[in-house]
Amino acid sequence: MNLKPEVQVSPKELTEPTQDTPIPSPTNYSGRTHPIYQHPVSEKVQILEPVPYEDRLVGSDQVELSHQEIAHFKSQGFIVKRGLIDDQKGFDRLVDYYWEHMPAYFMDRDDSMTWFMRADKKLTVEDSQFLGRTSSAGLKFQSPTRFGTEPYVLALSASHPNVRRVVEQFIGKPVRPTKRVRGLYGVSPTPTGIPMRLSPHADVIPADISAMVIVTETPPRCGGFCVWPGSHINLYPFWDTRHSTRINTQERLEAFLYERDRTVSTIAPAECIGSPGDVVFWHPRILHSSGKNYSAIDGSPCIRIVIPCDFQKNGRTFFDDDEQYGPGKREQWWVDAHNFTEDNEVPTSDNLWSGWNI
Repeated sequence: MNLKPEVQVSPKELTEPTQDTPIPSPTNYSGRTHPIYQHPVSEKVQILEPVPYEDRLVGSDQVELSHQEIAHFKSQGFIVKRGLIDDQKGFDRLVDYYWEHMPAYFMDRDDSMTWFMRADKKLTVEDSQFLGRTSSAGLKFQSPTRFGTEPYVLALSASHPNVRRVVEQFIGKPVRPTKRVRGLYGVSPTPTGIPMRLSPHADVIPADISAMVIVTETPPRCGGFCVWPGSHINLYPFWDTRHSTRINTQERLEAFLYERDRTVSTIAPAECIGSPGDVVFWHPRILHSSGKNYSAIDGSPCIRIVIPCDFQKNGRTFFDDDEQYGPGKREQWWVDAHNFTEDNEVPTSDNLWSGWNI
C-alpha cells in the first residue's frame, strides 16, 4: 500500500498555528470539573496490570478496514493500524520539535535523570501558559497559542489522508475538517521505588471516534496508551444522550462510577505498543489511561510521545458549551469536537452503532 504522501513544509509552517486559537480564562481551564472526574477510582480499588497488545488483525497493515477489524472495534472498542503514517523522518522531526521547546530547567534531553516527574517539579507561569499542562505522568504540549494547530503536526496526524480514510470508513462522509489535535502528550519514566498507578477515565467529549498517533517507539512497559476492552459498551448507556458530555442524574452517575470501578478491577487493560506511525482508533466512551513507563527501571529510559485526535461527522449544528464542561472557548478548548443540537437520542444498547458505517 502507498502510505506516504509527499508533504513539503517550511520551518515557519512547522511552528505557526493554522488559526487564531481562543485564549482560555486565566483561571482553571483544565475541564476537570465533571462529576466523573470529581470521583476518581478509589485507592481501594485494585487496578489490574496492563497487558501489551501485540495482535495484528487481518488488515492492520492496510488503509482499508477488514471484517475482523470492524468486529474487534465493535466488541473491544479499539483497533491498531500498523504503519498507517509512513514517515519516520517526519516523526523524528516532531521529537526534535518537542525537545526544542522543552525548558532546560524542566528536562534536559541529554540527561535522562531530569526526565522524572516529581511533586515539586513545576513550570514557570509563563512556560505553563505557553507549553501546556503537567501531570504525574508527564508534560502535555497543549497550548491555545501554538501546540496542536501546526500544519506539520496536523499533516502527521489527524489530517493525514490515510487517517481520514479510516475515519470515513467508520463514521461515513463527510468528516468535519480538522482544526487542531489535542497536542503532543509525553509520558515520562518513573524512577525506582515510586509506585505507579494507572488513571482510568472516560473523556467528556462529543467525538464520534478518536485516535492516538504513536510518535516515538513504544515497546512494552514504556507508557503505551491503555484501554479497557469492551468498556465502551457498558459505559455508553449512562450518558444523557449518545454524544453528551453530561450525566445529569445522581442515579446514573452512581451507576457509571460503579461500572467503571467494576471494569478496572476485573478487566486487564490493553497496552497499545507500537512504532512511529502506528495509529490507535478508539471509541470515545471507552475507559483509557496513559500507561506506566518503566523504561528507566528497565535500563533504557525514554519519553513516550503520542498525538491524540478527535473526529466528528460534518453537517451538524455545532455549538460551544462553556456553561458546563465544554468543549468550547474556555473549557476543553484543546478538543476538536463540539456539541451539536441534533444530539438528542437517549443511548441504549440498541443504538450504540446507529449512524456508523460499520
